[in-house]
Amino acid sequence: MKLRIPVMLLIALFSLFYVRSVHAEDNHSTIKINDIAIQLPYAPRDTGGDHLIDVNSLQGVLPIRVEIRGDERIIRYGDHQLEVQPGRVAAMLDGRWLILKSAPIADGDGLLLPNRQLFDLLTIPYQVQGGNLLVKIPSEAIGQLQKDVAKLEGEKTQIGFIGVLQPNRWIVAMQVLSEGKPIGYGNLYEAARETNANGNRTWKLTKLRTISDTTGRVYLEWMPNGSIFENIVSDKRPEFLVVETCNCAGRYQYGTMFTITEMGLVPVWHSQATYDRVQKTAKGWVMITHRRDTIPTRTSSTMPYWEIHEIWNGQSFVITKQEYRDPLK
Repeated sequence: MKLRIPVMLLIALFSLFYVRSVHAEDNHSTIKINDIAIQLPYAPRDTGGDHLIDVNSLQGVLPIRVEIRGDERIIRYGDHQLEVQPGRVAAMLDGRWLILKSAPIADGDGLLLPNRQLFDLLTIPYQVQGGNLLVKIPSEAIGQLQKDVAKLEGEKTQIGFIGVLQPNRWIVAMQVLSEGKPIGYGNLYEAARETNANGNRTWKLTKLRTISDTTGRVYLEWMPNGSIFENIVSDKRPEFLVVETCNCAGRYQYGTMFTITEMGLVPVWHSQATYDRVQKTAKGWVMITHRRDTIPTRTSSTMPYWEIHEIWNGQSFVITKQEYRDPLK
């Protein structure tokens, strides 16, 4: 019996770690287009089996248009016209009244509606797979972006992730291919859609950084309960985090914070330890990272670590607290 207790404890701790990690992953991207994970500028909000997503930011991804008419929003796709009003569940589709699963929410520049119901009403074909909606129509904008990236990188890479900042401003993470299969990530780009002198729309690509080739997943970090534009710094510039999760034992994460300027995206911080989360406190937003010790006799999920709390002072992050944590104690 004495030999079983530590084993059962290890299993329980690993299970908690694994469930927490999986749950965290499921909260970032709920749409795939052209088999690419798409993350919109507002964290998906669960609403009774569906998720609220930002329709405004879909305009640059799918052939959807959103117009403002007084208090109403007119959403157009193909031959369909959906008329909604923030705070009201009653809506009108092609001249007929209907009830939405959840009232639309106007949040800053966003217009949040139930995802699957929106696609059903507009007859956008999709299938559900692992909690994601796999959209079954190609995206002209993404197709053009892949061609423009290929001119820089050649044919041995493909787009693995797109984070939408604004309708025509995206974060793009490239995957490296070996024998046609992705083996890790490569470069991270800012992509801005522009119209050239001939009237053609092209993507202006700016390389931001090279992602570690051990990275298995990339996502944008959402601030609690809102969009990436809910700032974590005191000077109110729009900032967001690009998080890279290692596809290896321990699932290490590294975060890079960018600020949005008129001249482009500028990196202002990169985690030197394992990135964990941001947390709102009375003094402001706190960045939390883990610096792990290495003990050969322990598994990665039971390794002790220092939890480091840092707060932004307007120029850089300053350590405010360090706590030693041992999962087995």
